[in-house]
Amino acid sequence: MEMPVSTGHPRPILAHLAVAGACGLLLIATASSASLVALLSLVEAWLAPGLLACAAGCWWMQRKGRTDSLTNLVARGGAWGPWPMLTLCVLPLLVTWSGHLLLNSVLGGWMPWSDAGNYYSGATRFLDEGQLHPWACRRPLNALLLACRLAASDGDLQGALLLQSLLGGLALFLAAREVCRTFGLAAALFFTGLCYAFFRVFAPTTLSESLGLTLGLLAIPPLLRAVYGQHQRLGWMLGAAFVLSLGQIVRPGTVGLLPALLVWASFSLGDRRIKRGLLISVLLVMVFAIPVLANKLALRMYGTDGGIANANFVHTFYGFTRGLSWKEAEVELRGRSGQVREDETWHSAAYRFAFEAFREQPSVLAQSLLSNLVHAAITLPQHVMNLLFQTTLRAHPPRVLIFFALLSLPLFAPLGIAAWDRFRAGSFPHAWFWGLSILGIVASMPIIVRDGGIRVFAATFPLCTALGAALLAHPMPPTKRDHRPGLRSSASCVGLAMGLLLSALVIPGWLAPRHPPMEDSAPPPFVELTAKDRIVFHVLPEGEDDRQSILSQHRNRLICCNVRYFQHLTQVGHLKLGHGAQQLKAPFSLVMGLDKHSRKPIYGFVEGLLHSSPESAIQLELSEQSPHWRPVLSNSIILTEAR
Repeated sequence: MEMPVSTGHPRPILAHLAVAGACGLLLIATASSASLVALLSLVEAWLAPGLLACAAGCWWMQRKGRTDSLTNLVARGGAWGPWPMLTLCVLPLLVTWSGHLLLNSVLGGWMPWSDAGNYYSGATRFLDEGQLHPWACRRPLNALLLACRLAASDGDLQGALLLQSLLGGLALFLAAREVCRTFGLAAALFFTGLCYAFFRVFAPTTLSESLGLTLGLLAIPPLLRAVYGQHQRLGWMLGAAFVLSLGQIVRPGTVGLLPALLVWASFSLGDRRIKRGLLISVLLVMVFAIPVLANKLALRMYGTDGGIANANFVHTFYGFTRGLSWKEAEVELRGRSGQVREDETWHSAAYRFAFEAFREQPSVLAQSLLSNLVHAAITLPQHVMNLLFQTTLRAHPPRVLIFFALLSLPLFAPLGIAAWDRFRAGSFPHAWFWGLSILGIVASMPIIVRDGGIRVFAATFPLCTALGAALLAHPMPPTKRDHRPGLRSSASCVGLAMGLLLSALVIPGWLAPRHPPMEDSAPPPFVELTAKDRIVFHVLPEGEDDRQSILSQHRNRLICCNVRYFQHLTQVGHLKLGHGAQQLKAPFSLVMGLDKHSRKPIYGFVEGLLHSSPESAIQLELSEQSPHWRPVLSNSIILTEAR
């Protein structure tokens, strides 16, 4: 039998988004007291493990044959629609902005940092100048869609992140509903718990993982229709292939999945007929190529000279041929910059160096890939544990590691028991599909996991989680008929992915300013703070003035300058540094803003990038010489420590 999921008429997606957005804004607005924020933070922290615990309980009830109550529960819950899950997906934003969830890419809960800062700079630079800087050209679709969300929120980063969370929550709802319809309630709770654990880490950031995970979730409904359905399987497979390929372009990672899907579709959907199998292969290759061509088109339309998609992969590849990490490879490549010929770019020269190293010692590449595969197999369970419990396990003593291991056993025990039951029964529906999919993902792991960690699974993490859901399936997957709600959900997912791609290509053309790009100039010394403004001076050592990192100097949001210009601001009286300022050494970051409730200026100081400590706090005052600066008391200083 098939689990009923919805008893009411489907509601428009925009209406759901409006209701969820209103609930999210109400949730953020009412969470002003410290006690309420702490309570919501506690709920959000244990939401993913709690969902896995509920999945274990439902699986045990299904194993005992108590399915009637679960069926009624699914039917009642499905009538609510997606807005409860969309509202829950706003919780990571609230927890991060309140400082209860500290992320390396979001300093102080709101400041984009490292790669996240470069994506943000690419989006704001595009809104100011109509062109992406070279760093953002690595993932142009992510930066362009971020620019669209920033424009929709009138330049407010928090509003853009709220739109991003609503989009991810909608994709999570559609995927979880299809998993529930196909595999049952326990499988859907397991799927939702793990995907939410991944989602909560990247939702408050501007990284490409958020969009990659969203597209991976949107691929699940049409993919399950193609594998477990009975009608239009080839059409659903083409739709799923398009969404997955788009996800790999937005956040490259386990690209080995795509040829694995091509092999499975050619044999399974081709009914073992050579001509039909070849036709399906050609169609899939054409579908895979659409996002690739769209990415190149985005670079040509909105990129800059020298901007190259996935430009950072050259460090990884060179490291493989030399037996180095990507950081060591980057340092070594910088040392060989004098060997670049006049007729080639630095990027082309780096690949030439890599192939030369491979021809000299071919065995180094094989050794690097093998060691990376072993490293990935050992560290992946730790990454999953870190996602669930939001902790760095390596920083804890052994007794704490044992505690987390024991805590996770009841959550994943049903998965092992279900796999053993499938093995004893000798029957697992569509085992070839899951086997080839996992093989394609594993084949990609030696290339990407060591450098990127769990992030590289963004677009395929939902598929990996769906395998666990398939093991927990009860009752068996439906084989007789497909329901209309499932068809509409799958079509909505493919349509939403197409809409995102078209938005990234078309809408930025309307947003691009009509005036020529601004010339590089020093940031303005006078800045007037408003309730929405938070300004960051990221101060680099003398001689280093990375113009790519200037985040919207026109909008006075985040300013990058060298230490000489920052000293100029202090000398002319626009900034007055109190006791301890003489010990400052670049690089460091200085955060300014107005508290939204008290209207008093607040400050944070991060010394040495991510290596801050309470001892690095300085007393900061605003000079009365400038009428644009508000006076500040010493007790209004707030230190934001990055962990």
